[in-house]
Amino acid sequence: DLDSLQPERFFSPCKNEKTPHSAHRKSQARSMSDQPSQTERWQPPPVSPEDLETSCKRRKFWVIDGGCLFDSVRVRQLPSLHSQESTRPLQKGAVIEELERHRDWIRHNGGWSVVTYD
Repeated sequence: DLDSLQPERFFSPCKNEKTPHSAHRKSQARSMSDQPSQTERWQPPPVSPEDLETSCKRRKFWVIDGGCLFDSVRVRQLPSLHSQESTRPLQKGAVIEELERHRDWIRHNGGWSVVTYD
């Protein structure tokens, strides 16, 4: 139950910390009203609308099943067969997340790869 979770809190200074005695005494003399109440509920940090929209978008993943040569798929800098290869090819079994789609190409963390279907 998320409502029952509370962040752990404590008020004792570190023993190795060089704190003046008056500051140490003040921290020990806190009134009970300064202590977190047992009924206080944990609240999640605020989230921007943009972050919320991004986190709610449906994500699509692909599994590399092999390519034309050596069971791998080439990765290119742009969505074109004439574009320079950007990194090592993706090996069979690799899982990639589709970040963008352009016709038969998908962009992933490594670059662009052409998609073919069997």
